Amino acid sequence: MRKLVWGARLLLAVFFLLTGAVKLLALPNAVAAFERLGVGQGFRIFIGVCEIAGALGLLVTPLAALAATGLGLIMAGAVPTELFVLADHPVQPVVPLVAGLVCLFVAVMEWRTRGGRRE
Repeated sequence: MRKLVWGARLLLAVFFLLTGAVKLLALPNAVAAFERLGVGQGFRIFIGVCEIAGALGLLVTPLAALAATGLGLIMAGAVPTELFVLADHPVQPVVPLVAGLVCLFVAVMEWRTRGGRRE
């Protein structure tokens, strides 16, 4: 089970490093998405920093549970945003939904491990 959790952590870390970089590099699609949201470019930078920090946290075992929880909360906000605000493509909400579910899996497994129960 630990190998599965580590694999999920690594996959999530790569995913969030990439999505965070897209936001911090101000690629046109990220800038346009946050403009459409009406929350300003500062929020884009904030989310990008959070995603990169969370990705790095996933790679550090004592921080993995907290990182997965935080990233899962970001994805919980991304799903309705993709559904109701940025609904350009019907598949778009699936990506944050799946990422959020994997974050939930990692968070639960890591919190359980921190509680002294090893799988």
